[in-house]
Amino acid sequence: MINIVRIARTAAAAAALTAVAVAGAPAAQAAPVHAAGFSTVQSCTSVSGKITYGKGLTKTVKTHHSVLTGTVAGCTGLNGAQSGTGTISGALVGKSSYKSVNETGTVTVNWPAGSGFNPSNAAVTLRETSKNGVITVGGTITSGAFTGARFSTSLQPVSHKGSGSKAHPLKSQTLVNTEPLVVSRNLG
Repeated sequence: MINIVRIARTAAAAAALTAVAVAGAPAAQAAPVHAAGFSTVQSCTSVSGKITYGKGLTKTVKTHHSVLTGTVAGCTGLNGAQSGTGTISGALVGKSSYKSVNETGTVTVNWPAGSGFNPSNAAVTLRETSKNGVITVGGTITSGAFTGARFSTSLQPVSHKGSGSKAHPLKSQTLVNTEPLVVSRNLG
């Protein structure tokens, strides 16, 4: 004979076990989510180098040609940490004095070998608003790795050659970063 009470108890126990199993199961793994808007896709914690001001800067605002050279290290991207160092170099031009630098040009970043990336070329603006003040560099990558992404860093002069006087124009500044070099892309 069929024992209806036993069947009901067995069904209730099975339902309870199923509920416990489902509640205790780990959630399904979802694909990584990136915030809408601009997100960092590459950054380097160390940027150091030198900017050389052609004929040298004085108190008179004139058109000057400048050369930026340096190294990048401590780089990390969406693919993780990248071993080694890379280089940064650029040619800029603009109206500047020793108190105020405002130049535009092209900067090339050769990423560390561990990144596996091609070099990035960026159209940038370089600004310094006070004598030996923080220099901001920002723009857009126009070719190579991260084409179309934003590019930025801030650099602090730690030493200089020349005072900015007519007899001793400011010829160069040795630089270290105050902000990481950041490449950000609109992922939204």
